[in-house]
Amino acid sequence: MIGTGISLADPCLAEMAALAGFDIVLIETEHSQLDYQAVAAQIIAAKAGGAFSAVRVPWNEPFLAKRVLEIGPDAVIFPMINTADEAKKAMDACVYPPDGTRGIGPVRAFRYGLTDLKEYVKNSDQALLRIIMVESKTAVKNLPEILKTQFVDAILIGPCDMSFSIGRGGDIKCPENMALIEQTVSACKKSKLPVGIWIGDDTEQELRLWWKKGFDFLLCSNEFVLLSAAQKQLCKTLKAAQR
Repeated sequence: MIGTGISLADPCLAEMAALAGFDIVLIETEHSQLDYQAVAAQIIAAKAGGAFSAVRVPWNEPFLAKRVLEIGPDAVIFPMINTADEAKKAMDACVYPPDGTRGIGPVRAFRYGLTDLKEYVKNSDQALLRIIMVESKTAVKNLPEILKTQFVDAILIGPCDMSFSIGRGGDIKCPENMALIEQTVSACKKSKLPVGIWIGDDTEQELRLWWKKGFDFLLCSNEFVLLSAAQKQLCKTLKAAQR
């Protein structure tokens, strides 16, 4: 599966990404100004375009996940998970009692009441993908225990933050960082858990290198970077045509 990120509020952007052919639209709330109403519109737009919606919550706090879960995305992503205890806290927020601590009160998630509540609760574990992010040297060290956490469906690597965790900020492809990435992929394969990565590379040659690492899904760039690059190139072309 392939995907891209959405950080701006206009739902047309999520729909455009879906219609362009991306399988996954990752709706970003950790590093953006998106509010819950905008997130809901993006989720609906992604579905309209035929893509899978995944919302990255700002932090591993149950109250931050709760309102996103009630909107009904296909997946929720928790950033900066470094220990098995943190992974369990994230999963508890997604799962109803007795296995978790999620409170009852879905809205769009159970089709605004058109789905029977008991039926929704019974099937909710299968209706949502729960993804945790591995973004540090500490997380990789603790990965064997993290991967044992019940209800974790997939791992997403954050390579930039990982490089900062080893004092090589932004040097994603340095040998030390690549070793941590490869170690994470290997551990996930052993645990039979899907693993992906979110990178900024956008050339076929660079992307082939990442696919060869064995990832199950690849997220690339986001809409504002793509728009800015296209606008910059158009501006350059227009100025060149003036001469």
